[in-house]
Amino acid sequence: MTTQRNKVLQLLRNAGQSGVSSYEFTFTHHIKQAPTRIHELKKMGFNIISKPKDNTVIYVLLEASQVTTQPVIQPENPWEKDYEPYIGKDGRTYYREKQVATV
Repeated sequence: MTTQRNKVLQLLRNAGQSGVSSYEFTFTHHIKQAPTRIHELKKMGFNIISKPKDNTVIYVLLEASQVTTQPVIQPENPWEKDYEPYIGKDGRTYYREKQVATV
């Protein structure tokens, strides 16, 4: 059984870099919920970009070789900088200010 999501994915793959417009999804392929299916595919890990054009949106599936990823920089956690965890008598984790070693 072919689901709408599978049909949308196949159409995007077949279209390549030219993409598929929301107009085409709706009126040519009779998929009225294409934006919802696109959202589901994105949540599944597919990299799909949306480009506005005239009165429609063009959806383009980027293959793994076209994806440019930026390194993820984790923000500094102030708790890790100034506080240290310790286990209380009740077994719970608590935080206290880090002790500065004096010589």
